[in-house]
Amino acid sequence: MKLNRQSKSVLGIAGLFSALLLTNMQQPAEVHAISQSAPSQAVDTTGQQKQSTVILKSSQQVDAAAQVADAAFQLTNGHSNESEESTSNRSLGAIINDQALWAMTDESGSTSTRHVMKMPTSLDTDTAATWLTLAKKQGQIDQQKTGRQQQIIMVAATAQNTLEFAIGNTSVPHVDAVDVSSYQSWMTQAQYTQLKQLGVKTVIIKISESTNYSNPYAASQIKYAEAAGLNVAVYHFARFGNTATAQAEAKKTIQVLNSLGLPTSTLVFADMEGAETNVSSVGTNLNQYWKTMSAGGYMNHGVYTGGLYGAGYAAATSGTVGAARTWYAHYPTTPSKNNLLEKNYGAWQFSSTSYLPGFTGKFIDASTDYVGLFSK
Repeated sequence: MKLNRQSKSVLGIAGLFSALLLTNMQQPAEVHAISQSAPSQAVDTTGQQKQSTVILKSSQQVDAAAQVADAAFQLTNGHSNESEESTSNRSLGAIINDQALWAMTDESGSTSTRHVMKMPTSLDTDTAATWLTLAKKQGQIDQQKTGRQQQIIMVAATAQNTLEFAIGNTSVPHVDAVDVSSYQSWMTQAQYTQLKQLGVKTVIIKISESTNYSNPYAASQIKYAEAAGLNVAVYHFARFGNTATAQAEAKKTIQVLNSLGLPTSTLVFADMEGAETNVSSVGTNLNQYWKTMSAGGYMNHGVYTGGLYGAGYAAATSGTVGAARTWYAHYPTTPSKNNLLEKNYGAWQFSSTSYLPGFTGKFIDASTDYVGLFSK
């Protein structure tokens, strides 16, 4: 799925509207959204027999500051190639898995006769639509179990754009590193030299994904970065869901590292955001990846993670290398040098909407390094 680089946030504003599922329903009902100030009745004719749907107007405001499951991953970062060269992007930002998304739902106000489900704020429009689908399913399940009336409250939205800024902007955290993949294949030697001039120290280059993708631009990107006097680190986009595939992906990473002529001292990050990796054994699987990497001579390890799959996943992945070797993604709407986040980790990726001066709209992920992680 190609995601929009512009993040739209849903803010709690006057005019919440409600939608409801029905009592005694035999199949999922249509959800009707309204903005009337008085309660009303609607008839759902989607089933074989008509079913009465109560539609209520709520005046309750949902807290605009509600957390989105840390979803540090709030924007498209262009890391994934879906195992092949294409224009498809996965998100380290906008995609939240169903379990994490549902965990953000506010069910306070529910009673023995009514189940209330309030949409979290700060969701982009695509994620809000996904949440509504989940709410309808959960409403159906709850109604069948309890017989309660199901009330879904959605939040009216206004768009808020995430800050896009030129590298070198002194109001944001210092850009110590950028990461590139095939999506930045447009960059030439001149742009890498420009990065160096702007104070960037490290370029982290994607080299592989799963067991069947190698970045075809990695060799030239490494050459440009080294010629500009920049440190080079690399990352592998993980897809493994068990130890066998973890081992296979490590062997793929080693093969690509060797083909690129990179020394065994190279810092290698495991990019942990692929949906396939979100399993209870993620820590065990990642440790197998590292064990195989070390056996191949590459012992300088780091983890790229964030809040996409919740705190437990982040802890399990970070725990394989330690917090000081963790590169944590969390994108505030307006990053500021006066509000540095995720300082308990080695480095913080704070934006996917930075750009080189003169190249507006050609976005590059930006990170700040707290402990010299990227130069290890």
